[in-house]
Amino acid sequence: MSKSAPIYFYSPDHERFLDFSGDFQEFWHWICARTEDKRWTGPFSWTLQTYYRLLGSGVPVELVGEIPESGVVLGHVSLLPPRIPDQVFTVCIKPDKYRFHEDALIHVVQNSTEEGPNLWDIQYLQYWPQPSLIPRDSARGALVENVDFVGNLAELAPELQEPAFAEELSRRGFRWRK
Repeated sequence: MSKSAPIYFYSPDHERFLDFSGDFQEFWHWICARTEDKRWTGPFSWTLQTYYRLLGSGVPVELVGEIPESGVVLGHVSLLPPRIPDQVFTVCIKPDKYRFHEDALIHVVQNSTEEGPNLWDIQYLQYWPQPSLIPRDSARGALVENVDFVGNLAELAPELQEPAFAEELSRRGFRWRK
């Protein structure tokens, strides 16, 4: 029986991402601990979460820090180098705010209404579940006490970072946490 060639997942500095335990409830904390600039958690998160989910399912995948000379390579548009060898079948992860990659043959997008130039094949893939979320206790009913922003603070609207916003939420009975 011949062994299938792996699907390569490209991630610069891939060595820092090789120790994930496979517990996706811990994924967000794990990725944040390895990503100093929190604006980069998204590009690494989507790539690595896909890699680890396929790895755990027995699909032959390999995490690489260099683009191989040939094969199937999957990577986030912001992490892929600008030029990729012609012998590489490139699948590009492309969130809404990013451009299309010129050398990618397929773009995987998060938005089912995404349109692009006819040069590229676009495939919609629904978001992975948000890692590390704790299911709501149904005994609490409709009670809401905390309003948390769990994203990157650099992407939080400036007016929501002002003390006046937290004060207004407090007056209405909520705790604002960012």
